[in-house]
Amino acid sequence: MSLILISVIFGLSASVGYGLSDYIGAKVTRKIGEYKIILFSHFLGLFLLVPLVLITKTSLLMSPSTFFLFIIYGLLAVIAIFYFYKALKIGPVSLVTPIAASYSLVSVISALLFYKEKLVLNHYLAIFLIIFGIIITSFKIEKQKIKLINTKGIFYAFIPMFLWGISIPYITFIIKEIGWISATFYEYLLIMLFIYFYILIKKIDIKNIRFTKDLIGFAFFRFLGFSMMNIGLLYGLISVVAPVESTSPLITVILALIFLKEKIQKHQLVGAFITIAGLIFLSTI
Repeated sequence: MSLILISVIFGLSASVGYGLSDYIGAKVTRKIGEYKIILFSHFLGLFLLVPLVLITKTSLLMSPSTFFLFIIYGLLAVIAIFYFYKALKIGPVSLVTPIAASYSLVSVISALLFYKEKLVLNHYLAIFLIIFGIIITSFKIEKQKIKLINTKGIFYAFIPMFLWGISIPYITFIIKEIGWISATFYEYLLIMLFIYFYILIKKIDIKNIRFTKDLIGFAFFRFLGFSMMNIGLLYGLISVVAPVESTSPLITVILALIFLKEKIQKHQLVGAFITIAGLIFLSTI
């Protein structure tokens, strides 16, 4: 089997995993809320990770400096994922998903401003497509007047976009230090603990939660997406895995339009696809 084919398989598996999990996650969040879906999906994720850690005999040790970075990353990750599912709960999935998935735009801009990396013309074109697409999706036309969408869901989508974008250097360094299995295990554990303590402080009722097919399916597909992406980057070609994986919002948008019967204006749908096209283009550079 060629390296390119392996890369496509892992990239496509990650895309399907993330695409399905975001669609199912929107349905589950609207039923049980963002606190519960984060807590119980990460609990189920750990249930899948523990046997993997034991079978592979993965070491969970890390240096104090890496642990400190993980705490910072964990805080960023839990805030990002909280607002992402809050956005999916109240906003149109077909618009929220492409915006939140544009975190690579933040990473590229950060690399340009803080790490003095040089960008080529194609980078600027991809950035333009993403920004242009986001702007189009953020407005609606009523009575021949252009208005900003009056929904918190769209606003909340920009929070994970920003936080995921600035946290990439942290998780990249951590994965290189301790491996993807350990990094995934601690990420799931930290997010679960952070959200659990927040629930205790706010005295949020989490009783009467049933592990429904949707909740289990969401946890499984999210774990699948995360695992396949990391394995693909480890054993495949980044130049192939990344652009194939970046098509995941396309899957979510199509499912939301078909099954959730979302009503969005034509120009917003065009904007969503322009944003996705920019993400794919950015990943291929």
